Amino acid sequence: MGFVRNTYTAGEALIPYQRVMLKTATTTTPSEIVVADETNKGSGIVLQYAQPGDLIAVIPYSEINITLIAAEAISKDAELYAAPNGKVGVTNTNAVMSAKAKEAVSNDGDEDGVIFDAVFR
Repeated sequence: MGFVRNTYTAGEALIPYQRVMLKTATTTTPSEIVVADETNKGSGIVLQYAQPGDLIAVIPYSEINITLIAAEAISKDAELYAAPNGKVGVTNTNAVMSAKAKEAVSNDGDEDGVIFDAVFR
């Protein structure tokens, strides 16, 4: 059985491969999502640009391979943590992503992102 993509309302501007989470106390239908910060691993990623109010699909972390945006240089097989602005990095923020990088990334915002095995808790 495949994973389920859910549709949400963008609560702020979003870019492809950003980690997102449900907005606190959302009252819209469908629920609003916002960029996940370094204290929250989020619930999935978006694959396209969105402006506030746009409907957008969220890819849950249950997908085996996910592309994310690097916040810093990351070596292959590094343990990933949540980073600011919906990115991931290797700096311990106590919001472990429970995933490893499949390839090295050289800098912040590498457009290729970080492709990693998703084994989320």
